[in-house]
Amino acid sequence: MLRIKTGNQELKSKLASCVSSSSVLKHAIIRPLKLLVPSPIVLAPAIFQGPCFGCLYLLFTTFSEVYSKKYHWNSGSDVLIFLGMVIAMCVSVVVFGSLSDRTLKQKAGKGEMKTEYRLLLMVPATIFITAGLF
Repeated sequence: MLRIKTGNQELKSKLASCVSSSSVLKHAIIRPLKLLVPSPIVLAPAIFQGPCFGCLYLLFTTFSEVYSKKYHWNSGSDVLIFLGMVIAMCVSVVVFGSLSDRTLKQKAGKGEMKTEYRLLLMVPATIFITAGLF
């Protein structure tokens, strides 16, 4: 707006960048790979969570179609398909939250509470994710 009023084409916003869009795209693709590849603590969960997310996405997108076409459910009944998962997720959040706090306090004792102590419950939880998908 100021450029139009003053006629000075040299005026630019502080937020304006002279970097090309291909350079921004290249940087956006390389940056996550720099974090993912050399760091095993990031790579291992990514390898595990990738197929889990893929299976869940596949299930969520095909449930409605399968039940409406194969079992002839109407669109109002399609919501009932997800009711079991919603209840299970709500219960698991409550259970994991209470167990996580208890484990954190137990492991810390009288010392420092580290958030890494909450990760101990994630190991057996991976079994439930796998079993739940089957």
